[in-house]
Formats: sequence, C-alpha cells, structure tokens
Amino acid sequence: MGTRQLARKGRWFEIGAQAARRIDPTWPEDVYACPLCLRGFDRAAITDHELTVEHVPPKATGGRPMVLTCKTCNNNHGSALDAEHHAAMRYLRLTAGELDTPIRMRILGPGGYILHGEATSDAGGVRFHGVPAMND
Repeated sequence: MGTRQLARKGRWFEIGAQAARRIDPTWPEDVYACPLCLRGFDRAAITDHELTVEHVPPKATGGRPMVLTCKTCNNNHGSALDAEHHAAMRYLRLTAGELDTPIRMRILGPGGYILHGEATSDAGGVRFHGVPAMND
C-alpha cells in the first residue's frame, strides 16, 4: 500500500473513530466502526487489510472512494449493494427516457392481478409490453 493511500485511509479512520465517539461517548478511543456492521477495528486493521476502501456510489457507476468498510462487509454486502444500485440506475434511466434495452417489470392491476412484462423508453415516453409467456 502506497504512502498516499495509507495516509488517506488514516484520515478516514480518524473521522470514523471520532464519529463513533460522538454517537456513543463510551466507544473506545482510536477505534473505527465499520459503517455497515458496526464492528470496531484498531489502526492495525488498515495495514492488515481488514479495513478496505468502499466506493460511493459503486466504482462501476463512477463512484469515488469515500469510506472504509471491513473486508467482510465489503465482500459480502458490496456486491449486493452494487446490484441494488445498478437496478435503481436502470429504473432512473427508464423514467428519463434513456433505456432502450428492455427491463422486466410487474404492474399491479385491479383485483391484485399482476401483469408481467418488459418496459423500454425513449424521448417519446415509457412503453410497457405484457409478455404472454410470462403471464401463465
């Protein structure tokens, strides 16, 4: 790990440790709380690679490194959060008229009937197409 990256992680560690103490004055000094699982980590966790850099939003969508999370959370929750973010971005693109690749959707109709289909969008609006094979 380079000197610059180590210094950045050290700054984030300080900010996180101070924030944990503001929330809980009994929190031990110089202990960082993973923002996802709230487990505490001492400074050695930076060089031991137990605390990893998390991009916000996910790196794949242009996110920037912003916070430390524990390695377990980054590995276990990171991909789930990335998938949720990706799905949310697709829906935003759909509503903005920028999604030409179909997205699967369900529409709740009268009497609780669910219509399954696919939606696309462009400058003319959003189009939903019921797919008979999906509505057996």
